Amino acid sequence: MSRRGNGEGSIFYESSRARWVGLIELETADGSRIRRKVTGRTKSVVAEKLRRIRRDEIHVRGSTSVRTVGDLLERWLTTAAVARLGEQSSAFGDYSFTARHHLTPGLGHISLRQLHPEHVDDYLAAKAADGYSRSTLVKHRSVLGQALRWGIKRRYLAWDPASLAEMPPASAFEGRRRHNRTPRALTADQARAFCRAAERRGNGLALVLSLVTGLRPGEVTALTWDDIELDSGVVRVRRAWKGTGEHRVLGPPKTRGSIRAVSIPPSLASKLRTHRAVQRELRTPATRTDLGLVFATRSGGGIDSANLRKLCLEIATDAEIGHLAPYDLRHTAASLLSDAGVRNELLADLLGHVDTRMVERHYRHRLTDTVDVAVGPMSALLDGGA
Repeated sequence: MSRRGNGEGSIFYESSRARWVGLIELETADGSRIRRKVTGRTKSVVAEKLRRIRRDEIHVRGSTSVRTVGDLLERWLTTAAVARLGEQSSAFGDYSFTARHHLTPGLGHISLRQLHPEHVDDYLAAKAADGYSRSTLVKHRSVLGQALRWGIKRRYLAWDPASLAEMPPASAFEGRRRHNRTPRALTADQARAFCRAAERRGNGLALVLSLVTGLRPGEVTALTWDDIELDSGVVRVRRAWKGTGEHRVLGPPKTRGSIRAVSIPPSLASKLRTHRAVQRELRTPATRTDLGLVFATRSGGGIDSANLRKLCLEIATDAEIGHLAPYDLRHTAASLLSDAGVRNELLADLLGHVDTRMVERHYRHRLTDTVDVAVGPMSALLDGGA
């Protein structure tokens, strides 16, 4: 029997009669329960019959507060989503941003009773025309679908139109300047060259700190002087920048495991002392934007992610090590420490992961052209047997 969602019925193949059978049980408008059985030559035909029954027979209860897609999205966010994910989680922040700044402006005015797959098709096509990537549109459709399926359970609507919406064709995403880039990790010599070049830049020390500790770009630029104990050489990660542009805010790190304390070398603590002294001399006095950030603009505001990427690329160019992005420094930290013999469990703690899977699959890069781990043990084996 095929496994289907709650309220969608079940479909199975009846071999004795060489046919597909669908069963569904629903609550009607008067509160009674009905059971329907349909048959067909193919599974898709039966699924369509069940969908029509669900659309025609299910009792959708009226609501004075949830009438439009926007009403549903807001109700879902403030009840189901926040209960499942937690208001301070990065996942809830992503869902909230997608729903409130994209889906509600685009689809929020449509009545739930009138919502059709074509509405979602047109929304996705418009977003593709605005330059959004396919992966972003998949995420938008997913968030909308989750809210709609929750609405079905609450009987605000009878079915999920987003499940039948079509993604724009591949041609809609062709010619984009943005592309997926494979992360890289610097060798030890490249890392040293990068650090030397970074020290000649005002906030270049932020990127050095990221290379040494593996902090995420949003974490290192969210550090305040209260987070750093220079005498003991400890950096406490308590928050991170979230969102972009005017929606960029300080919030908790990516996961609960990301809240951590990281030790730094004495030489780096000394450089941070010098950085603080220079910052105090250059800082514009009595500015409202001063957040006490370790790495900030002249007025004390946070460093924009685009400006951090630009700074990283400029430093990499000065160091003659090719194209480099801020997140590559996190990969570099994991790879250099792994090459030095640090266990994956400790690397996971350093990077703020709950286990070693991300370290093993994503962050750890091989930094040498040859793998020579067999030389010592196998030499002893061969020589001993001679």
